Amino acid sequence: KLEDFQEFVGHIVGATKSNVVHLLSTITLIERYFEMKNRFDEGSHNIHHRIFLAALLVSFKYINERSVLNSAWEMICDDYYTLEEINTIEREFLQILAYDV
Repeated sequence: KLEDFQEFVGHIVGATKSNVVHLLSTITLIERYFEMKNRFDEGSHNIHHRIFLAALLVSFKYINERSVLNSAWEMICDDYYTLEEINTIEREFLQILAYDV
């Protein structure tokens, strides 16, 4: 079961050693996500976790020359999400943004 959203964010930010640039990019992507008509199933109990994870993951891949593999994100997430779920979350997030990052 996923932990409290604030604890989840703290864990992910700490584990990835996110810097201000990553976090500002993440916030920008989240803002753009909410401008879109099509979104994740917002009835999901862990929707905020999914949005944050997707935005941070995409931010890392966009900003860093050497991106973190999704299999590493699975370890960072402490088994909250499987590799398949992480891949799906990323793909759906990018589709929602029309791949315009």
